[in-house]
Amino acid sequence: MSECLKLHISQVFKDEVAKNGFNHVSVAKIMKQSGIRRQTFYENFKDKFDLLDYTIKSMMENDIESNIGYLDWEGIIFLVFYGIELNKKFYKSVYESQTEVDVVGEISSHIAVLLKQIIEEEGGGF
Repeated sequence: MSECLKLHISQVFKDEVAKNGFNHVSVAKIMKQSGIRRQTFYENFKDKFDLLDYTIKSMMENDIESNIGYLDWEGIIFLVFYGIELNKKFYKSVYESQTEVDVVGEISSHIAVLLKQIIEEEGGGF
């Protein structure tokens, strides 16, 4: 599956979770809204928790890792918190409704990448 299609499925998932809540979003609903077959979904994601993990990682990578070297750290932090604010219904639902994916831990690991970059730029080291 192309990365574009995975991102499309992820966006549909994110919208559905924000609208209906994580517990009310099924793989069948995601497939219908995405216009994909069951086989296509399961070739790339084990279940909706795997899709959740992919979604958070891709959101954080888009805001943090892809901007290191292009934006200063203040700009990246702004993007991260702006993205969290834009997607607060999604984050609230996945944080409160499940424990399989460590939402805070995943976000923290990406912020740690930025922190390491800041320290290295300032001449320090880890």
